Amino acid sequence: RQRQDVYKRQVYIEGNTVFVQFYIVMTDATITLTSSEGETESRTISFTESQTEAFYISQGMYHITITTPRGTNLYGTFFIE
Repeated sequence: RQRQDVYKRQVYIEGNTVFVQFYIVMTDATITLTSSEGETESRTISFTESQTEAFYISQGMYHITITTPRGTNLYGTFFIE
């Protein structure tokens, strides 16, 4: 039987700030933002319920990856004008 992990989370952008918020307690999650120019910012953090982590970035195309301690990867691509 295949197991599926479900994480309630919110990722949103205001201006040049990317906010990541989990609605569960999670330890040692890694969030990585990589720009189209190859610049990378990576943080390993622990979330308490409804805690928000902010990334201050410049304009451009970005790829975000969130890796959980169980090995689950959440990812997406976005553009800031």
